[in-house]
Amino acid sequence: MPPILGGLIGCVLGVGLGYALRMIIGNLKASVAEKEATRVLAGANREARSVLKEAELQAKADVLKAKEEFEESTQSRRKELNALDERVSQRESNLDRKVAMIDKKEHTLDAKLESIEARAEELRSKQAEAEKLVGEELSKLQRVAGMTRDEARTSLLERMEREVHGEVVGLIRRLQEEAKQTAEREA
Repeated sequence: MPPILGGLIGCVLGVGLGYALRMIIGNLKASVAEKEATRVLAGANREARSVLKEAELQAKADVLKAKEEFEESTQSRRKELNALDERVSQRESNLDRKVAMIDKKEHTLDAKLESIEARAEELRSKQAEAEKLVGEELSKLQRVAGMTRDEARTSLLERMEREVHGEVVGLIRRLQEEAKQTAEREA
Protein backbone atom coordinates (compact mmCIF):
# COMPACT_ATOMS: atom_id res chain seq x y z
CA MET A 1 0.00 0.00 0.00
CA PRO A 2 1.35 3.07 -0.97
CA PRO A 3 1.96 5.51 1.74
CA ILE A 4 -0.20 8.11 0.24
CA LEU A 5 -3.09 5.81 0.15
CA GLY A 6 -2.39 4.86 3.72
CA GLY A 7 -2.20 8.57 4.59
CA LEU A 8 -5.33 9.24 2.67
CA ILE A 9 -7.16 6.37 4.33
CA GLY A 10 -5.80 7.56 7.66
CA CYS A 11 -7.06 11.03 6.89
CA VAL A 12 -10.46 9.81 5.79
CA LEU A 13 -10.67 7.59 8.86
CA GLY A 14 -9.46 10.47 11.02
CA VAL A 15 -12.03 12.80 9.52
CA GLY A 16 -14.78 10.14 9.82
CA LEU A 17 -13.78 9.35 13.39
CA GLY A 18 -13.55 13.05 14.20
CA TYR A 19 -16.95 13.62 12.65
CA ALA A 20 -18.42 10.66 14.51
CA LEU A 21 -16.74 11.77 17.71
CA ARG A 22 -17.98 15.27 17.19
CA MET A 23 -21.50 13.93 16.62
CA ILE A 24 -21.31 11.87 19.77
CA ILE A 25 -19.98 14.83 21.78
CA GLY A 26 -22.60 17.14 20.19
CA ASN A 27 -25.38 14.69 21.06
CA LEU A 28 -24.06 14.40 24.61
CA LYS A 29 -23.88 18.21 24.92
CA ALA A 30 -27.34 18.55 23.42
CA SER A 31 -28.66 15.91 25.83
CA VAL A 32 -26.99 17.65 28.78
CA ALA A 33 -28.29 21.06 27.57
CA GLU A 34 -31.77 19.63 27.15
CA LYS A 35 -31.70 18.13 30.64
CA GLU A 36 -30.42 21.45 32.03
CA ALA A 37 -33.11 23.32 30.13
CA THR A 38 -35.77 20.91 31.47
CA ARG A 39 -34.41 21.34 35.00
CA VAL A 40 -34.32 25.14 34.69
CA LEU A 41 -37.83 25.12 33.17
CA ALA A 42 -39.14 22.92 36.02
CA GLY A 43 -37.50 25.25 38.57
CA ALA A 44 -39.01 28.29 36.82
CA ASN A 45 -42.42 26.61 36.83
CA ARG A 46 -42.10 25.81 40.56
CA GLU A 47 -41.01 29.37 41.26
CA ALA A 48 -43.85 30.78 39.13
CA ARG A 49 -46.41 28.63 41.00
CA SER A 50 -44.89 29.73 44.30
CA VAL A 51 -45.05 33.43 43.32
CA LEU A 52 -48.60 32.91 42.03
CA LYS A 53 -49.66 31.27 45.33
CA GLU A 54 -48.06 34.09 47.32
CA ALA A 55 -49.85 36.65 45.14
CA GLU A 56 -53.18 34.83 45.63
CA LEU A 57 -52.64 34.67 49.41
CA GLN A 58 -51.71 38.36 49.49
CA ALA A 59 -54.76 39.25 47.38
CA LYS A 60 -57.03 37.23 49.70
CA ALA A 61 -55.48 38.93 52.74
CA ASP A 62 -55.96 42.37 51.13
CA VAL A 63 -59.60 41.58 50.30
CA LEU A 64 -60.23 40.34 53.85
CA LYS A 65 -58.61 43.45 55.33
CA ALA A 66 -60.63 45.74 53.05
CA LYS A 67 -63.81 43.87 53.98
CA GLU A 68 -63.07 44.23 57.73
CA GLU A 69 -62.34 47.96 57.31
CA PHE A 70 -65.58 48.40 55.36
CA GLU A 71 -67.58 46.54 58.02
CA GLU A 72 -66.02 48.65 60.80
CA SER A 73 -66.77 51.83 58.88
CA THR A 74 -70.33 50.68 58.15
CA GLN A 75 -70.91 49.72 61.78
CA SER A 76 -69.62 53.10 62.94
CA ARG A 77 -71.94 54.86 60.49
CA ARG A 78 -74.87 52.77 61.68
CA LYS A 79 -74.17 53.73 65.28
CA GLU A 80 -74.00 57.41 64.31
CA LEU A 81 -77.25 57.15 62.32
CA ASN A 82 -78.99 55.31 65.18
CA ALA A 83 -77.86 57.97 67.66
CA LEU A 84 -79.04 60.72 65.31
CA ASP A 85 -82.37 58.95 64.80
CA GLU A 86 -82.77 58.63 68.58
CA ARG A 87 -82.11 62.36 69.07
CA VAL A 88 -84.60 63.26 66.33
CA SER A 89 -87.22 60.95 67.88
CA GLN A 90 -86.62 62.47 71.30
CA ARG A 91 -86.98 66.00 69.90
CA GLU A 92 -90.19 65.02 68.12
CA SER A 93 -91.52 63.55 71.35
CA ASN A 94 -90.60 66.70 73.27
CA LEU A 95 -92.27 68.87 70.65
CA ASP A 96 -95.40 66.69 70.75
CA ARG A 97 -95.54 67.02 74.54
CA LYS A 98 -95.09 70.80 74.31
CA VAL A 99 -97.80 71.10 71.66
CA ALA A 100 -100.15 68.99 73.80
CA MET A 101 -99.37 71.12 76.86
CA ILE A 102 -99.97 74.33 74.87
CA ASP A 103 -103.25 72.93 73.54
CA LYS A 104 -104.29 72.01 77.08
CA LYS A 105 -103.40 75.48 78.39
CA GLU A 106 -105.24 77.09 75.51
CA HIS A 107 -108.31 74.98 76.22
CA THR A 108 -108.09 75.82 79.93
CA LEU A 109 -107.75 79.53 79.18
CA ASP A 110 -110.68 79.39 76.76
CA ALA A 111 -112.78 77.69 79.43
CA LYS A 112 -111.76 80.29 82.02
CA LEU A 113 -112.48 83.11 79.60
CA GLU A 114 -115.93 81.70 78.94
CA SER A 115 -116.48 81.34 82.68
CA ILE A 116 -115.37 84.92 83.33
CA GLU A 117 -117.51 86.22 80.49
CA ALA A 118 -120.50 84.30 81.84
CA ARG A 119 -119.81 85.66 85.33
CA ALA A 120 -119.47 89.19 83.97
CA GLU A 121 -122.80 88.81 82.19
CA GLU A 122 -124.30 87.49 85.40
CA LEU A 123 -122.91 90.48 87.30
CA ARG A 124 -124.31 92.90 84.70
CA SER A 125 -127.67 91.21 85.03
CA LYS A 126 -127.51 91.43 88.82
CA GLN A 127 -126.43 95.04 88.60
CA ALA A 128 -129.41 95.86 86.38
CA GLU A 129 -131.65 93.94 88.77
CA ALA A 130 -130.11 95.77 91.72
CA GLU A 131 -130.64 99.13 90.08
CA LYS A 132 -134.25 98.19 89.47
CA LEU A 133 -134.64 97.08 93.09
CA VAL A 134 -132.96 100.27 94.27
CA GLY A 135 -135.51 102.26 92.31
CA GLU A 136 -138.36 100.25 93.79
CA GLU A 137 -136.94 100.41 97.30
CA LEU A 138 -136.35 104.09 96.94
CA SER A 139 -139.96 104.63 96.06
CA LYS A 140 -141.09 102.49 98.99
CA LEU A 141 -138.82 104.26 101.42
CA GLN A 142 -140.01 107.62 100.34
CA ARG A 143 -143.58 106.60 100.86
CA VAL A 144 -143.01 104.79 104.16
CA ALA A 145 -140.52 107.03 105.85
CA GLY A 146 -141.61 110.28 104.55
CA MET A 147 -138.01 110.96 103.60
CA THR A 148 -137.06 113.15 100.79
CA ARG A 149 -136.16 111.46 97.64
CA ASP A 150 -132.43 112.22 98.05
CA GLU A 151 -132.35 110.93 101.62
CA ALA A 152 -134.10 107.70 100.68
CA ARG A 153 -131.85 107.27 97.73
CA THR A 154 -128.69 107.78 99.78
CA SER A 155 -129.86 105.29 102.39
CA LEU A 156 -130.77 102.70 99.79
CA LEU A 157 -127.57 103.18 97.83
CA GLU A 158 -125.51 102.70 100.97
CA ARG A 159 -127.34 99.46 101.77
CA MET A 160 -127.06 98.17 98.20
CA GLU A 161 -123.43 99.23 97.99
CA ARG A 162 -122.64 97.16 101.07
CA GLU A 163 -124.43 94.13 99.60
CA VAL A 164 -122.82 94.46 96.14
CA HIS A 165 -119.43 95.16 97.68
CA GLY A 166 -119.69 91.95 99.71
CA GLU A 167 -120.62 89.93 96.60
CA VAL A 168 -117.86 91.51 94.47
CA VAL A 169 -115.21 90.90 97.15
CA GLY A 170 -116.30 87.25 97.40
CA LEU A 171 -116.22 86.86 93.61
CA ILE A 172 -112.78 88.45 93.32
CA ARG A 173 -111.40 86.20 96.04
CA ARG A 174 -112.86 83.13 94.37
CA LEU A 175 -111.45 84.11 90.95
CA GLN A 176 -108.04 84.86 92.45
CA GLU A 177 -108.03 81.50 94.21
CA GLU A 178 -108.99 79.69 90.99
CA ALA A 179 -106.27 81.55 89.04
CA LYS A 180 -103.71 80.71 91.71
CA GLN A 181 -104.65 77.02 91.67
CA THR A 182 -104.50 76.92 87.87
CA ALA A 183 -101.11 78.60 87.84
CA GLU A 184 -99.78 76.11 90.41
CA ARG A 185 -101.06 73.15 88.37
CA GLU A 186 -99.57 74.46 85.14
CA ALA A 187 -96.24 75.34 86.69
